[in-house]
Amino acid sequence: MTVLERTKFRQFVRPGDTLVYRAEVMSVNQDGGKISGQALLAGQVVVTTGMVFAFKYVDDPMLESRRAALMKTWMQPRGRTAVAA
Repeated sequence: MTVLERTKFRQFVRPGDTLVYRAEVMSVNQDGGKISGQALLAGQVVVTTGMVFAFKYVDDPMLESRRAALMKTWMQPRGRTAVAA
């Protein structure tokens, strides 16, 4: 499940435009999380949004291992990076 919150489209974009996306993890836990995101065109913010998401259980050991490594990285305090084994 994913829900977009407070999405604002500030400018039209056209096919062929190059967008740069930024996302900041606001919170995350074992059930899901929340992010704040932006899309930029030539350095100008053209879209802002918030996203709330939930993780879905999938019975796959390899996927679960990768998810655990990502969670470890996401849960690190800012400025510190965990290395996945």
